[in-house]
Amino acid sequence: MGSDDQVLQALYKLAIKKPFKQVVQDFGRPTLAQVHFRKLITQIDPSITLTDCDRFYQKALIDHKSLVGLTVEILEKLTEKQEKVEVVVSKDDLQTITVIIQNYRAKRLELDRVFKFFDKNRDLSLEEREAKELIEFFHTSITPQEYQSIKKLIGNLKFSCDHLRQLFQQWEQIVDNQNKNPQQQQQIKYTIRPQIEEKKQEEAVAPKPVPVEDVEQQEVKNDEVDFADFLNIDLHITGAKELVQMREELRKSKQVFVDKDFPASVRSLGMKFCQLSWKRMSDIFQNNLKMFNVDDSQDSRVGLGKWISHRDIKQGILGDCYFLSSISTIACRWPEVIKDLFISQRANNEKLYAIRLCLDGEWKVVMLDDFIPVNGQGNPAFSKNAGAEMWVALLEKAWAKMNIDYTDIEGGDPREVIKSITGGPTWIVFTNAADFKQQLQKCSDMKCVMTSGTFGSNPNYTNFGLEPGHAYSLLKVYNVNHPTKGEVTLLKIRNPWGNKEWNGDWSDASSLWTEDFERKEDDGIFFMEIKDFQRYFQAIFVGYFRKEYLYNSIKQMAKRTKTIQYDIDIPNDGEYYFTVHQEALRRYKLNKDIKYEYSYVRILLAKNSGKGEYEFVDQKQQKDIEVHLGGQLTKGKYSVQIKIKWAVPTWNEHEYQFSVYGSEFLRPKQVPRDAELRKAVMLQVARGNKNLQQLTTGLLCAMETVVSKGLGYFYYKNTSQKTFKLKNVLSNKQGVKFLKPEIGDNYLVELAPGEDKIVLCSLDPAGVAFTPKHQLVQ
Repeated sequence: MGSDDQVLQALYKLAIKKPFKQVVQDFGRPTLAQVHFRKLITQIDPSITLTDCDRFYQKALIDHKSLVGLTVEILEKLTEKQEKVEVVVSKDDLQTITVIIQNYRAKRLELDRVFKFFDKNRDLSLEEREAKELIEFFHTSITPQEYQSIKKLIGNLKFSCDHLRQLFQQWEQIVDNQNKNPQQQQQIKYTIRPQIEEKKQEEAVAPKPVPVEDVEQQEVKNDEVDFADFLNIDLHITGAKELVQMREELRKSKQVFVDKDFPASVRSLGMKFCQLSWKRMSDIFQNNLKMFNVDDSQDSRVGLGKWISHRDIKQGILGDCYFLSSISTIACRWPEVIKDLFISQRANNEKLYAIRLCLDGEWKVVMLDDFIPVNGQGNPAFSKNAGAEMWVALLEKAWAKMNIDYTDIEGGDPREVIKSITGGPTWIVFTNAADFKQQLQKCSDMKCVMTSGTFGSNPNYTNFGLEPGHAYSLLKVYNVNHPTKGEVTLLKIRNPWGNKEWNGDWSDASSLWTEDFERKEDDGIFFMEIKDFQRYFQAIFVGYFRKEYLYNSIKQMAKRTKTIQYDIDIPNDGEYYFTVHQEALRRYKLNKDIKYEYSYVRILLAKNSGKGEYEFVDQKQQKDIEVHLGGQLTKGKYSVQIKIKWAVPTWNEHEYQFSVYGSEFLRPKQVPRDAELRKAVMLQVARGNKNLQQLTTGLLCAMETVVSKGLGYFYYKNTSQKTFKLKNVLSNKQGVKFLKPEIGDNYLVELAPGEDKIVLCSLDPAGVAFTPKHQLVQ
């Protein structure tokens, strides 16, 4: 079966599960975007690659002349010819089906009643577990092998009652025909099944695998690399409509694109590089120019990895190592992520190129021409590819365009770049943390994007081949068993310069390498033991993403004194992250009137059980470019409360971006703040506090004032049979503010027998101090 046929079969299964109109509406868009198409198809058939999904999607757009995405009408046309698909039933399957149908007829039960009984979650469809129980109801002695064989026939679908009835009717037809012709193997036509070939083709002998740099590349090892002239994009993304319009205008006028918003002039260079001139890449490389060029010299790179690699990246005179180290890490392990950023993936006559980036939490389309800065010899002055490729220089130019000019992208936080490329959450881990090794291993196991940076100054750096204040790509973490050193944790690192490597233990020339552990290559890649890494590197910058995860965001205004609440319905168990994004520091470099810095964000996540009941999930208070909460969450309704204490004194109100990212497409909805939410969830937290202190017989107290959590509490529990009235006065109070209805420096609490209560307070990020004094009041 060809890849297009495989995608079509998956699409047909999707049609069985849910009407296409509902499928499209679930994503809140008038059409099905490419990223959503990928997710749906790979969920149904995980063996289908993202490349096959993209190829099918683009071909469908071209065939049906759509510039906006896959409409409901196109989806229906694609599947209208798939009504009859031949299936061959084996003798073993026939015996199993016969038993099921015989018992079904003997029980004389209406399928509607049977369906309702096994539809335990009342979602009007049978999931695999529910369908399995139904099959076992009609075939009590079915073996696991027989069930798995039948499962291949019915597929991993969620059956509606109509589909179940249709399936049993077809099985009855099989049994009846077999009774009439017992010697003939049955071949019938299903309306819901993909074709099953009568004979399996003999598997070709697999060649001996070539070692690859990363297991992630195995996904693209045998894929035919396919680049699009112009990817279809969601027109709701900022800049998308302008791109489509510009492309049409250039094609009609037969002109080439000149970017007036980021012109080839000093304005785009910045004052530091005003001596440079500009030249089109099409003039520099002429007929050899390509967006991505294949490199067959590296046996360790396979599939798309031969076209897009960390080895493509060579840093120029621009000090943006934080940017290059980030894209180097991603290009090494996830080249398809780099490819998908480029809307135009081939050199074109219009010299119009476009890249998608997630800037300050919002995905945008960045239009570019092919002018780049050059030195006096007419060669690229800044970052470039190793050969006549465009992708590195264009990606760097897009970053410069969205951040004022080239001068202003010198120096920065790698997390900005990782977020802009992946959309996933980012964080930082310092090498002096007591559990650094455990955190590093966890990030490696999660397959996170990781970069690192050396300390700003160290006299030993030059002696050991390192550069102070420099960003490096962290490509891989290895735990090896060395014949003399025993268990060793090694980090594989790359200098974006493409040269100048660490020359200490485990460097290319180190005597620690043996025949089993050999590493000798001068390409900027080197290995370090974890203890040396902690000595010379300050932190690792981490980003977490999954290629199939979906992103959605809302731009909002937040008042300094107001708490904002979002309600979010999560349709299925999965991994989800909720993030508050602030503008990057570099946005205000030229605005001297505003002393911009990141503001503290307080965020609280709870599961809404209904009727005013909440289940605490997590909370945080942090001052950073992004603040996020999340992880593995179960199906249900969730509430997020956010408060931003703007650091700029004149900002009583300012905009921010709130995003949701995870295994399903989510639509957050801003709702009025539930005043009882904080008290309900914090009371839940307090009840789990094991450090209860006895104030008097039968009266217990606990308090928590951890600044990083943002909210603190004073908790009281009456275990006696009498009523207590208690007053608490805080002296020397700093950084603690009681939440309403309590105000000032003291409060009264009255507790009936068996009752517990909580008093909440907000905590100043700068720190808190107080002395509590409890008194019983008559």
